Amino acid sequence: ALGNLVGLQPFYEAMGIGASVPWILLWAGVLLPVVAFGFSMVLWSRWLGFAERLAIMVVAWAVVAGMSLSLAAIEQAWRSAALQAVAG
Repeated sequence: ALGNLVGLQPFYEAMGIGASVPWILLWAGVLLPVVAFGFSMVLWSRWLGFAERLAIMVVAWAVVAGMSLSLAAIEQAWRSAALQAVAG
């Protein structure tokens, strides 16, 4: 996510669509794991069993993985629309 945040703007500029960088998606990709980890730590403190704690972390990891793939797909659709708008 950090690599996309840093590297996507030069990539978009090289393609001629530098003004169309989807910043909201990039920041969502960076903040999502942090928020999921924080939320899982809040839930973690409420359960004492190892299995419950492991399940919380696995669910948080799965949510982050799924949302990251969704954000990547949305970014590709965004890029396609921006390129079509430039091409006319």
